[in-house]
Amino acid sequence: MRPAHPSPTQVRNRLILAARYIVAEHRPTVDGSCPVCRFAGCQALLTAQAYLDSVGAPPARGADIRLR
Repeated sequence: MRPAHPSPTQVRNRLILAARYIVAEHRPTVDGSCPVCRFAGCQALLTAQAYLDSVGAPPARGADIRLR
């Protein structure tokens, strides 16, 4: 049986995975714009990178996250 609420560690790990996914999805194209938002200086990318920096998340395994 699963606990009613995830532990703080589980929440942190899920947030790290979500931030890494956002970084991979919103990585700027060669012209510098976000492929999702279509803006340079994508706020989602900046926020996800800031979160990963603030929690000291280790780099993702491999060159980058593989999107399905």
